Amino acid sequence: MTRILLITFSLFCALYPAQAQRVVRGEPIAPAPEIKAAAPTPIAVTAAAETNAVSATTKAVKMNGKEIVVGFDKLGGFTFPLTSELEYNTNTPAAADVIVNAMSPANIRKLDNQLVTIDGFMLPLTYEKDMLTEFLLMRDQMECCFGGTPEMHQFIKVHVKSPVPPIDFSAVRVRGVLRVSADRQSGVLSDIYRMEADKVRPVPEH
Repeated sequence: MTRILLITFSLFCALYPAQAQRVVRGEPIAPAPEIKAAAPTPIAVTAAAETNAVSATTKAVKMNGKEIVVGFDKLGGFTFPLTSELEYNTNTPAAADVIVNAMSPANIRKLDNQLVTIDGFMLPLTYEKDMLTEFLLMRDQMECCFGGTPEMHQFIKVHVKSPVPPIDFSAVRVRGVLRVSADRQSGVLSDIYRMEADKVRPVPEH
């Protein structure tokens, strides 16, 4: 469902960039042939003095006590050769997930189940009245409208413990427990990054 939302949102953005907000897309689920893993491109995740900025200059994956500050330049900064057989797989989803999970470098997989803070932009998914209970956190607004649909490792599906107001056109800072693993809905890969967030707030202006 997440991928459906992202693809249609991209098409909507292209036609109505000033009004773009939501989405839907679908493809048939095909039987999966024998799948071979592609070697991920390794990246270095090191401590840095920089903060978790949203811009392309983001450098950080740093320790701050038990909390890890990470940027999308690290979460999405490696090659992720996802094939249609891996993305749409109802026959052998568990085997496909093993390959999908191995595409993330070891230092990214180590972020699984860690308390993480990251900046990004909201794409609303689920409302409770006028408040959000679920949204996608993306690197920037331009990515969906002018740079194509984000790849599977370039967004986080966020569920909030307490509903929050939507924040449009401004960066938000989200803190919560990050999960790094393939998640499927009816055989379709939905996401590889998920977060149970306990704090969502606007990024402070400098």
